[in-house]
Amino acid sequence: MEPTLKVINALSDPTRYSIYQFVLKKRSEVSVQEVANEFHIHPNVARLHLSKLEDVKVISSELNKTGKGGRPARLYKSSEQVVELSFPHREYKLLSNILLEAINKMKLADAGLLKDIGREYGKRIIENILKNMNKTKDQLTFNEKLSVLASVSTVDGYCIETLETTDKNELDYHVYNCPFRELIHHSADVCEMHVAYIHGLFEALFDDFDINQQETMLHDCSECIYHVKVAKVAN
Repeated sequence: MEPTLKVINALSDPTRYSIYQFVLKKRSEVSVQEVANEFHIHPNVARLHLSKLEDVKVISSELNKTGKGGRPARLYKSSEQVVELSFPHREYKLLSNILLEAINKMKLADAGLLKDIGREYGKRIIENILKNMNKTKDQLTFNEKLSVLASVSTVDGYCIETLETTDKNELDYHVYNCPFRELIHHSADVCEMHVAYIHGLFEALFDDFDINQQETMLHDCSECIYHVKVAKVAN
């Protein structure tokens, strides 16, 4: 199965997606028992969910060898390995620096070139996923759209928190592990491109939405947070 679809399938289960969010926000190692206690499920069920998340490489694990004897416990944490889709990640740092320098010298950054590219990349990634699913965005429910969005977001260490209101679907979009962290102080244009990329992701899924950035790593915050309001539509 195509890697992106494997991630989608793994995160399509609501409990498993909630467990992933729990591990991601914890930012430290968690045990099977901690997950079982948090979600009121049997440890064997928790272990199965964690194993499926590890299979698609959004989390990783290691044995906790205390040297005290007995069977060591397996501890889980959000993965440091980036799952490659089609958007450039950290392995392109040198190339990114060269291209940024070239763009700045050509005076093209002021014309919004990077923002346009970022937005189009975001849209293209979602459109390719929908094509593989043989679906259009209008055929998906809000929760299914979140699942598609989560399949892209989790590979970069993002986290979606849904906040329900009467007339809007609201969510907080957290970026814990920015794939461009090493570049943002080299050029602020990188941040603008990344924000445009996130806009592109939402634009390919929702017709009516509003995004407001509340925190940013560019100002030395520990994470970037975007508050998103999506107009509700009948499914």
